[in-house]
Amino acid sequence: MKKNNGGAEVFRENTARKTKKEMEGADNRKCEIHSNQDLNLDLPVLSSLAQHEMSALVNYATKSVVQIINFFLQQHNLERDTDYFSNRLLVEMNHAGACKISEGKKGKSCGTPFTNVPEQEDCFMFPEELNRSLREHIRILTDENGRLHRCLGERESELHIANEKLECNEKRHIASSLSVLSNQGQTSELAASKIVELSKKVRELSSEIEIHKRKCRMVEAKLAECCGAGPNSEDKDIKPKQEEVDKDPNQVKLLTDKLQVTNQRLCESRNQCQALKQDLRMVQKALCSEAGENVSIHSLSSNWRGRAQQIAALQQKLLETQEKLNDQTEKQVVANADNRACVAMKMLEKERRVVQERTARELKERSVQLEDTKRRLDAGRARSKILEDELAGHKKRLATLLDKGKHDDQLISMLTGQLAALEKRCSNREDEARRTNSRWEEDKQHLLQDITREKSKLENIESILAEKDVKIDQLEEKLRQTLLILSANDKLQRSSSQDILFSSSWSLSKLSEHHQTHSMSTQSHTTPSGQRRWNVLVIEGAKTIIYRHPPKPK
Repeated sequence: MKKNNGGAEVFRENTARKTKKEMEGADNRKCEIHSNQDLNLDLPVLSSLAQHEMSALVNYATKSVVQIINFFLQQHNLERDTDYFSNRLLVEMNHAGACKISEGKKGKSCGTPFTNVPEQEDCFMFPEELNRSLREHIRILTDENGRLHRCLGERESELHIANEKLECNEKRHIASSLSVLSNQGQTSELAASKIVELSKKVRELSSEIEIHKRKCRMVEAKLAECCGAGPNSEDKDIKPKQEEVDKDPNQVKLLTDKLQVTNQRLCESRNQCQALKQDLRMVQKALCSEAGENVSIHSLSSNWRGRAQQIAALQQKLLETQEKLNDQTEKQVVANADNRACVAMKMLEKERRVVQERTARELKERSVQLEDTKRRLDAGRARSKILEDELAGHKKRLATLLDKGKHDDQLISMLTGQLAALEKRCSNREDEARRTNSRWEEDKQHLLQDITREKSKLENIESILAEKDVKIDQLEEKLRQTLLILSANDKLQRSSSQDILFSSSWSLSKLSEHHQTHSMSTQSHTTPSGQRRWNVLVIEGAKTIIYRHPPKPK
């Protein structure tokens, strides 16, 4: 239990530090807002700033509530349901509060905070009654927080609508006043009145923000007290409530009645605010009619003298000047020269007044020009800052591009080296190819010369072979003639009778006729290549002898 108390104290210290930091940030923002009151601020800018601060406060309040509840549940060993509690709280609170601030035009509640917490199982360290009572406390606090968020969202939406209406009315009023005062050149006074009104609105918004901050602090303090009272109240007898808040219809009716009452009060406060604004405008108009149009509110509020005192002082000065004038007139009656001098002095005074009026007008114009130049100067400074930032970005890009260019140059040099090496290889290979081609051509020429020589040799051999074939044919013809003659002689000697002789003579006559018709008794058939294949001999009448000779070599 001592450890748990120590953790709770550490958590409280951390939350206190965070709240201090947030308050310091809010004070700094207030100082900035009050310092900017002298400038021409626009109302939409102020409203957006106020909305941003309210949304930041709501987010911080929701986060702090979730942290407190998580720590409280961890201290009571409710580890199983911590994720459920935290997630549900974040969803409901953001849905009910922060979404309303961003979407405040609708003015309706986005959702209701949860009330049904799942029942926890039996705990070993703490009894069920303590757990139930703590759950009821958490439910009550979450209900209050949800209601506060609802009210806050409604107020924000109403504030937004009122700001829009005020902007429209002010724009119309400014347009009308500018159209009236454009001929008179009173833009500086209008700007001063606008600054005063805007500063008042900023103060009102800051006061409302402080009120909401106080409410958030009160809620955080209550939660911290509940967290501190939870572990210390173990020994005490805590009696849980018998009925939950959501199931009680009477309590719901009471809450709805309270809500209606608050809405009525809000409407009344709105009406009062509008009535006060109208009264303020009437008072300003009356003040302008009494004090004069050239008199600014700052000059009236800064001086310690009132309007009546100023009038009395002016009356005294007037009496003194009249007395002086009377004395001077009594003295000036003595001489006409003095009268002429008085006339001249009056003329000079008139001229000086005219000059003073001109100088005053020029001063006003120059002041307007000075304000315009200041605005232009501020715009030029902002523009120069933007251009400097752009220049820095361009410089960075230039540096990166230069680095890329260096890398590209290195790559190009590498690639050029590789290209040169490849070109050298290609040239070497081309030279080798030329050499091989020249060698091949030389070999080809040598081979062609050899072929021509071979062809000439073959032609010579073929001519020799043809001559030899002719000689062989002649010799064969001679042999055949001799053989025929010899065979005929032998047959003539052997034949004993005339018939045989007659037949032989007849055959010889036939053979001679046949020889005469064919010019040779042997028929030599040759192939187109000139080679002899076979020879035919006609011997002994009708008998034929075929001599087959083998082909001769070429």
